[in-house]
Amino acid sequence: MKYILVVLILFSTLAFGGAVSLEFEELSSEDLGDLHRYAEQTVSMMRKNIGDDFGYNEDSIKKLSDVIDREGPTYSDQAKNVLPTVWGAFLGEAIIRKYGGKWVKYENSYGVLIEERSLWFPLEKVMKHIENGKEDSIYALYLVAGNDIRPDAAKQKP
Repeated sequence: MKYILVVLILFSTLAFGGAVSLEFEELSSEDLGDLHRYAEQTVSMMRKNIGDDFGYNEDSIKKLSDVIDREGPTYSDQAKNVLPTVWGAFLGEAIIRKYGGKWVKYENSYGVLIEERSLWFPLEKVMKHIENGKEDSIYALYLVAGNDIRPDAAKQKP
């Protein structure tokens, strides 16, 4: 329900052009370090399994999305508990590298805040993609995450 409320707030901001004030917390250096480490573990693991060109880019997000589409229904309960955190950290880092932004904590969830007005939850999105399939695609989130930013603000870091 909280996620739906945040989404409604964000979409109402887009529709009506108003500003939304979100109450979020900065992450501790330990939490931020964990997210960076999980993202790098994903890149390392995927380079071994998919290819050396796997990185923080659209093609790699698409490849990971395809893996989840194919294999998600067969994941064990343990995998369903671990993969959203590890792969969600990677997705969040890819969003930050492309669109800017930073990791924050909103209530009890880690999110990526872009330009102090768009808040996305990549860990939860990976979990939903695993549970629901393509209808909750991480690739779709990656493509739309920057829709609410200035056109000149999008970044593409290596």
